[in-house]
Amino acid sequence: MTLPGRLRAVAAGFDTAALQAFPWPAPGPDLPDFLDPPEWPEWPEWPTLRHWCLAAPNQPLLLAVPAPEARATAAERAAAVGLELDGTRLLMDGRGPLARLALRLRVKWQDLRGGMPDGRVWDSGRVPPTAAAHAALQRFVPRRPSLIVVDSAAAADVQRLAHALRARSASFACPVRVLWLGPAPGPGWAQLPA
Repeated sequence: MTLPGRLRAVAAGFDTAALQAFPWPAPGPDLPDFLDPPEWPEWPEWPTLRHWCLAAPNQPLLLAVPAPEARATAAERAAAVGLELDGTRLLMDGRGPLARLALRLRVKWQDLRGGMPDGRVWDSGRVPPTAAAHAALQRFVPRRPSLIVVDSAAAADVQRLAHALRARSASFACPVRVLWLGPAPGPGWAQLPA
């Protein structure tokens, strides 16, 4: 990526037209045990998803679905991986405003440097179930590596989204990973076991 392209990436914001950030649950009596700050003793993990996201950084676009045995908990575990990859968990762990500011500055520095160093913060989120979000996703340009979770769309819509992203993926400066939480809508979709 050229220096002007990197500067645009630093200035770019999260694409709220195409994606909805995974929410961080608010503390309270209904908070699941696995998200009870600050310990998170049972943070849901999906090592296969995390590995799939981080492997093959030179592949601009990869598509996957959870294997049938992984579908029941896929949404919760995909959100947990997303919150880890996008730095939200680190941000919530931040001890005070200076630690959070340091993380934000590190992320902007990574955006400026480009590349895929270990520990690079990603964008992650789910695609809202609206026609406007689907249209925006067809024009999606990643500002940093991205995990996109599609959890409520018809198979035909998912195929159209995948086709639009494939057509433009050669121009992506960062890898994009799309996880659809339904059965594979066609060829070219990896299956991720639990």
